This record gives sequence, structure tokens and C-alpha cells, in this order.
Amino acid sequence: MFISAHSAQMIVDEMRATIHHHINLIDRDGTILASTDPARTGQIHEGALRLLRTGGDVLILHKEDAPVGTREGINLPISLAGETVGVIGVTGPPEEIRTSADIIKKMAEIMLIDRQRQEKDELIDRARDLFVEHWLFSEDVRQEELEIRGGLLGFDLSVPRTVVLLQTTAVQGQAHRVEDLQEMQRPQILRLIQQRMRGRPQDFCAAVHDQLLLLFWERPQAELRDDLRQICTDIQSFYPVQVQAGISSVSRDAMDIRRCYREARTALTAAIRSGQALVPYDGLSLDLILQSIPRELIRDVRQAVFAGFSEAEEPAARQMLQTYFKYDGDLRRCAEETFVHRNTFQYRLDRFAQRTGRDPRRFRDLFLLYLAVWGSDGASPH
Repeated sequence: MFISAHSAQMIVDEMRATIHHHINLIDRDGTILASTDPARTGQIHEGALRLLRTGGDVLILHKEDAPVGTREGINLPISLAGETVGVIGVTGPPEEIRTSADIIKKMAEIMLIDRQRQEKDELIDRARDLFVEHWLFSEDVRQEELEIRGGLLGFDLSVPRTVVLLQTTAVQGQAHRVEDLQEMQRPQILRLIQQRMRGRPQDFCAAVHDQLLLLFWERPQAELRDDLRQICTDIQSFYPVQVQAGISSVSRDAMDIRRCYREARTALTAAIRSGQALVPYDGLSLDLILQSIPRELIRDVRQAVFAGFSEAEEPAARQMLQTYFKYDGDLRRCAEETFVHRNTFQYRLDRFAQRTGRDPRRFRDLFLLYLAVWGSDGASPH
């Protein structure tokens, strides 16, 4: 088959809008591959078979002499790279369509060449997508195999890369459901990013696990972030979406890309939780990481920590911990902040530890208590 049935149908539908006659695209076996008359798709076209066997330039069929399975019209051979690959048939009175026969033939050949190129590009893109998924997620992978497959697809695995994960969120209030909008827009957004990446063969983008994955060849961080900001601006200027990104550090070798992917995923989660547009992994703070923890879990931790306190007592206990974290455990500064003696503040910490079994001066309790205080109002104790 010289072209897929889907692409063939797209071509005849597009030509029908120009020619206003039924059109058949027929393969070298005489089978109607696509037609503007759906009932004829898959049928054998005897007139096209005759034309293919004789090697003629045109076959004109009048109503009175049309073979069984054909209709009156004009059939012309389609040639690509000097080889006859099929026939284009136009249904209708020959005297009406004969003058446009050469134009019809040329249109079909140009559109076929374009669709073949697109299909080839799509196959290459799909192969590259599958390769990157294998590179990132396969449990059974060898670097030698990756380098060979990557080389065939134009990937130089020795190049240090930064992984970026983009999340697009459709703006609410659209006519379609948000999920449907994201599904419809993702291919167009990918093409938009690919346009921006054109001329940089080692850069790459694909849809992976419902997110957009970008691989950037190593470059100065400021330049990379400028590129990302421009990509986000381009996307948001064309589509009603919010774009957020998580950026990894630079990979050290081919297999290190998996670590970078995990970093980008963590940074993206922090970006989504915090509402920031771009979050680099190396710029993560504890507060940003906390924003990736489900709110339900934070609420459960808070309730467990303050379970022994009444509703009236809890605010004072929480305020004491917030002060302690604010000054990194410096009791003198904590006492000054709360207008008490240093020993008084120390006593309050001791009492809190006795009542809860959790002591902020003990390392294994520190993070849990920080989480409980952070989660109490959704903000940092600092």
C-alpha cells in the first residue's frame, strides 16, 4: 500500500471540496482505497485495473460502456518517483471533467507526496517517542542497545540533557469539558513546541503519561529558562490554558536521564501546588516540597499531633512551634519574640513534648511537627 487508508480518505475529501464530483483513490490491485462515496470503498474498480494493465495515460468511461462495478468518468494513473502507484478516478460526465483531468491528476500526486512525507514523519516521531519511553521507564535496558537505537533515530546519548515536564491546564468555563480540551489541544501544542525546537536536533518533545516531556541539550540555565518562558507564552497565546513546568538538573550520562526525569516530576508537582510557572529542581525549598504532599495527609498529621489539646489550647501550642521554627531553635530569640524568659520558653517546649510525645529538638520528630504547623494554615512557619 502506497499510503494509509486514512490519509487516502483525507485526500479525496479535500479534493471533493474543490472538484465537486465523487472521487476514488485506487491502489495498484484495483481496490478502491478511499472514496467520497463510502459505499464504494473496498470494491474492485475494473476500469482502473484495465488502465493499470495496459499502462495507458487515461481511461474515459461513458455510461453506456462502463464495466460492472464502475461508473462513467475519467481515470488517470498516479505516478510517484516515476512509478505508477495507483489510479485517481473522477465520477461524472466525461465532457464536464475532461478539461480538468490533468489538474486533478497533478493535485492527487502533490497531495500524495505531502501525505507520504507526513506519514513518514509521524512514524519517525512515534519511533522516537517509543525510544524515549523505553529509555526512561524500561526495566530491561542496556546502554549499548540504547546508543545503537538512539543513533538510528538521531539521538546522541552522550549529550548532557535537562528534562522538563510541562503540564497544561485548560481554563475553566469553556464549552467543552476540561479533559476533552486537553486531549484535543495536546497534539497541536506538541507541534507548536516542535516548531520552536526546529534547528536543534538534539532537543526533543513528546507526550508521556499525560504530560509534555521536553529534553533540552545542555545550555546555560538562564538561556534554557528564557526558551521555556517563550514556549509557555506561545502556548498560552494560542490556547486557553495555564502552563507550568518542572525543570531537572543536567544529566551526567545516558542512564542518569532517569534521575533527571524524577527531579522534573517532583519540581512540576511543586509548581502545580504552589501556582508558580517554572520551578527548577535545584531551586526547590522545603516549603515547595511540602506543597506536593496531599492536603488530606497534612490534615491527618496536624490532627494527630494536636489531638491532646483542646480547641482553645491548640493555637498557643501551634504559635510556639511556629516561633521555634522561625528562629531555627534559637531559644533566646524565641523568648524575645514572645516576651517571656528563655527558661519559660524552654519549659513550654518540655511540656509540649510530654503531652504529645513529639519533641522539635529531636531530629526524628522535627519534620513531622514542621509539617503539622505548616499544614495548619497552608503557609510556611517562616
